Amino acid sequence: MKKFIATLVIFICVGSALSAADLNVGGGLLVNVDFISIHDTSGENVEDFDFPVLPFYGFYAFVDMDYIEFDLGLLFFMPAFEIGAYGKFPIKLGVITLSPMVGIEFSNALFILNSLFIRAGLGIDINLSKSIFIRTDALYGYALTNSIIFFPININRHSVKIRAAIGFKL
Repeated sequence: MKKFIATLVIFICVGSALSAADLNVGGGLLVNVDFISIHDTSGENVEDFDFPVLPFYGFYAFVDMDYIEFDLGLLFFMPAFEIGAYGKFPIKLGVITLSPMVGIEFSNALFILNSLFIRAGLGIDINLSKSIFIRTDALYGYALTNSIIFFPININRHSVKIRAAIGFKL
């Protein structure tokens, strides 16, 4: 957790140094579908199993500049919060901007399941005016670390996240 916070502070400091870049803020809805494999590590003869988890819905907010995006999300049904930092490369095509993205995301569900994800995907911004745009993105993530407090099990987790938001250029 300390390494993640230190990394996030570095991203924020670098972002502050890029003050000449365009600053955007916004928020919207997200859908996150997890795929989980659980393996018992207690030594008892318990079968392993794989299952897709139902989609989790929630809200998220973002702040971004040309090449950096930070976001904070809140999921429902299994209460969880997420915080992420992404690097992106915007490609302007008229009123549409394509942005390949890669980054890290920390997820905490019910203060029991902690995960650190590597995520990659594509974002699309559609400009409605000079100061308002619609943003959608799809991100695939693989959890590098998973820990469940008090249970001797190993979890392999990956997910697909789809988001839609409205944003404002400041």
